[in-house]
Amino acid sequence: MKTRNLETELRLKQKLITRGTGFPGNKEGRDGDFTIRFVTGRGMFFFYKWGNKWYSTRMSVYTPKTHQRNEPVILPKGRPPKIVGEATLDIDGKVFVRDTTSTKQQVLSVGSTGICDLTTFTGSSGIKFKRSTTAIVAAGSNDDFMLENTSTSANAHTRITLKTNKQSADASDSYINYVYEHRGESPTWKGWCVGMDGSHATNKFVWNKFPGTAPAVVSTIPSDSAQTRLSLDGGGNLEAAGTVQGTKLRASSTAATTNDTDKFLCIGDGAGEDTYEVKYVTGDTLLGAMAALKDTTDTLTGTLTIDTNGTETTTSTVKGVHIDFDQTGIADSGQILTNIGLDLDMNSESVIHVGTVVHTGIDIDMVGSTDGSQIQTGISINTNGADYNTGLRINTSGTHIRLDAQADPITDYATFVVADTGDLIIATVGDGTTDSDLTLIPDGDLYLDPASRAVKIFTGDKLFFDGDSETTFIFEQSDDVLTFVTGGDYMLSLDEANDKIVFGASNWVAGTVSGATVTEFSAANSAYAGMILGFTVDGNDSADQTYNLTTSYAVFDSDLSVTFKTPPSEKVEIQATFYYQQGNSGNNVLATISNHATYASNSLHHDLQHERSVTAGAERGGQGIVTVSWYMIGIALEPIGSSQTIYFGAKCSSTTGTPNIKWGGSASGEYQNFVMRAIALPA
Repeated sequence: MKTRNLETELRLKQKLITRGTGFPGNKEGRDGDFTIRFVTGRGMFFFYKWGNKWYSTRMSVYTPKTHQRNEPVILPKGRPPKIVGEATLDIDGKVFVRDTTSTKQQVLSVGSTGICDLTTFTGSSGIKFKRSTTAIVAAGSNDDFMLENTSTSANAHTRITLKTNKQSADASDSYINYVYEHRGESPTWKGWCVGMDGSHATNKFVWNKFPGTAPAVVSTIPSDSAQTRLSLDGGGNLEAAGTVQGTKLRASSTAATTNDTDKFLCIGDGAGEDTYEVKYVTGDTLLGAMAALKDTTDTLTGTLTIDTNGTETTTSTVKGVHIDFDQTGIADSGQILTNIGLDLDMNSESVIHVGTVVHTGIDIDMVGSTDGSQIQTGISINTNGADYNTGLRINTSGTHIRLDAQADPITDYATFVVADTGDLIIATVGDGTTDSDLTLIPDGDLYLDPASRAVKIFTGDKLFFDGDSETTFIFEQSDDVLTFVTGGDYMLSLDEANDKIVFGASNWVAGTVSGATVTEFSAANSAYAGMILGFTVDGNDSADQTYNLTTSYAVFDSDLSVTFKTPPSEKVEIQATFYYQQGNSGNNVLATISNHATYASNSLHHDLQHERSVTAGAERGGQGIVTVSWYMIGIALEPIGSSQTIYFGAKCSSTTGTPNIKWGGSASGEYQNFVMRAIALPA
């Protein structure tokens, strides 16, 4: 080829290599074309088109060094890797790569918080390290897993933490399994599960044995107490399911003793041996050691159990525990000696509890029977001889004394509470509504002698005098209204608010009293006789009125009446006082009463007996003021206590001369007011 033609071809080829940004489209260029493109976020690419497809390779900045300059690599996002060796980011931002087995594998990474985020696959159970080796163990060189802190500081600790998140009192467990798999037709795991029982109140540390049964998945966890062989709780208590063996047993406190043919199991024998060595000693040696210790002060941790059995069959006194405390030292002047025979201190506030704590200072259980003659006393206190003697003193922020019913101690009980002001509240509680009574049965009188001289009953509460019959009592019916009820009848009411006394008795007795004897000085059951039951006055300070009589009885003014209630005797006197005139012809004036405002409707029994003549004989111009009485008995009255109105009626023998009745007046020299009254009569 000629040089001129070669240069032409090169210049042509240079024209064919284009440049730009972004990926070239499939319709751009033709086979054999080159283009250089800068793709944002990915870098510089060299593209070549062949077979209507673009092929590319990533370009990097040339540096005269032995290694390629580091350039960012952008991984495909939002899909799994498709081919072997490809790496992608899933939608959660985690890196996955497809290995030679065409399996998607996660690439673990540690974030800025130091947390390695592992995505859980279906069937996955965490991170597993596997290898196959038969190399002889060489610590620090061929360990399966090792954590090394390369610092030489005294604080350069190396640690592993197993952590669960506590959501409730029954928390998850943290543990490590030490197992080997027993291969065979039915593979099983054998070994130990060691860790913390999160469901235990003090997070007990346990050693659990694997069941060792097929299939291999049969395992255990620390809270599986059925598999526990050894445990250590938060209080330092170690418990073994089997036998603890050794040449010596060391302890921090005295062990309980047991008798075995004049031999006792003790810690040390007081002869210079190790004081934490458990060994047998004879009874004499033990008694000698106890004699040396009897005047010392010691502290016992744990539980002290005293089991005493009374085997005597004759008169005797057996004591489970006897404390003989004598103050033999003389208290110097101005000094205070405080002696406590038995001091019990219990505390639960030093920690923060999640569950329930029930404290009982002293629990006394006594069980007897009725064989022979048995007497039981829970607590017997005898204090005497001092300047001040107190049998029992209780100081509490709650209930001072609670007495439970043996048949139902949960819902039936009584309480004694002393308030800050010294108030004593005695309360009874039962499973019913108001069925828990308080009964006082003194063998003598019952005195209430408050310093304030006041015995108070709350408004509405009742003071009964007939026991459970509850029909005779005194109570405040409403504000300032004291009511006496006898046999269910409201007999007397003292109403201060309305300045009123209400008697509910149908028979009243008035007389002289001598002890329980009342000598009545009125007719029997007639102490109310003479009481004005009703009173009416008409015409007072008002214009005078005149009614011209007719020859027929008429209730000419309904205001001329009296209203009253029938007394217990059912006997009433009706009186009417009025002024009359006989007229110029001197005709007679007659008066009567009616139980109806319309005289024609009068229904009084034997009404004719009530028609009275006011005047006798003709007296021209006769006039005067007269009082007329009528007597009514039960048949003419409403029932006892019922209200009724009796009306005044009148007539004349002849209307000649205009006889009339006049009443009232608002000026001097006028007429008598009309007065009508109802008076109770004796029985």
